[in-house]
Amino acid sequence: MHVSLVTAVLLACSACTPSLRILSPTEGAMLDAGEDVAVLAEASRGSVRVNGEGADKLGAGLWTATVPGVDGGLGFAWAEVEGKDAIAVRSWHQGSFGVAGSWQEGAMQLVLGSEALCTGDPSVCAWVGELLEGQDLSGFVDNPLNVSGVEITVESAVAAGVDVSVESSEVLFVTIQLQDLVAEYTADAWLYTSSGTATFAQVDIVGSLFFEGADASLEPGDVQASEAVVEDDGALPSTIVDLLAAALQGEMEEAMAGAAVAATEQVVGELLAQAGPMPALTFDHPVSAEARASTASGSTAGLALTYDVLVFAETSAVASEE
Repeated sequence: MHVSLVTAVLLACSACTPSLRILSPTEGAMLDAGEDVAVLAEASRGSVRVNGEGADKLGAGLWTATVPGVDGGLGFAWAEVEGKDAIAVRSWHQGSFGVAGSWQEGAMQLVLGSEALCTGDPSVCAWVGELLEGQDLSGFVDNPLNVSGVEITVESAVAAGVDVSVESSEVLFVTIQLQDLVAEYTADAWLYTSSGTATFAQVDIVGSLFFEGADASLEPGDVQASEAVVEDDGALPSTIVDLLAAALQGEMEEAMAGAAVAATEQVVGELLAQAGPMPALTFDHPVSAEARASTASGSTAGLALTYDVLVFAETSAVASEE
C-alpha cells in the first residue's frame, strides 16, 4: 500500500509545471551596445529553450544560451521548458555609457499635442493671445509715417480681441486674428495739426513656425487687414484722410505681423527653455537631474521636443557618510 501511494504521487508530479527562472542578465541590467548577451536560466527539470532555440546544459538544472545584442535600446529574452507551460522573461538595457557628469544628448523626447498647443488651459495659443490682446502694439509701427507731406505718428494700437490657432504638420502653421484693432494717431503738417483713430475690424496673420535646434522663428506668410475706418478730428482734408487710411492699412499689416512674430517666438522660446520634463530617478544615494531642450520640430502629432539630460550625484562618492 505504501509503494502504491508513492507511485501515485510520482505520477501526479510528473504532470506538474516545473519551476523556471532567468538568473542572468539581472533585472534592469545595463550592458554595452551591440554585444551578444549570455542568458543563464535555471529549471527544476526538463530541457530549456531560449528565444525558441535549444539552450546548452551546464548541469544541476542550469542552462545557457547566447542571444544577439542590440545597438542601443531594450534587449529581451524568454525561456521555456520544452513541452511544459513554464515561461520566464527578462529585459535589459544596452547602449554606450556616457561620461559621468556630462550631458546625455537626446535622452528624453516628448510631443506637445493639440491640448498643450491650443485647446487646453493653459496653452501656447492662450499665452500668445494674452501677449497681444489689450496691449499697446504701437511699438511695432515704423513711426512716423509720411502721407503727402503730413507726418503721421501712431500713438497707440490696441486689439480688443485675439484668436490664435495652430495646425500641426511637418511645419506648424500659426494663424493669429486681431479683432477690433484701434490705432490712435496724431498728424502734423506745416499749416495744421490733427489727431484721430483708425479702426480695423480684423487683421489676419498666417505664418509658419520653423526651428533651428531649439530656437523658434515665425515667418509670416499671408497678412491681410480690413479696410481702415478713419475718424479724424476734422483738421485733415478729406483727400489726406483717404490717403491716410490706405497708408495705415499697409503699415498696420506689417506692424501687426511683427507683433505676432514677437509674441509667438517669446512664448515658444520660454516653453522650450522652462517647460522641460524633469527625469524621476531613484538611486541609493541622492542625485539631481537637469534637462535642456536641444531640438524642436513640427509633426502631425504636434510639437516634437528632444531634451538633453544631466544627472549628477549630490554628494561625492569619496565623501564620508557623516
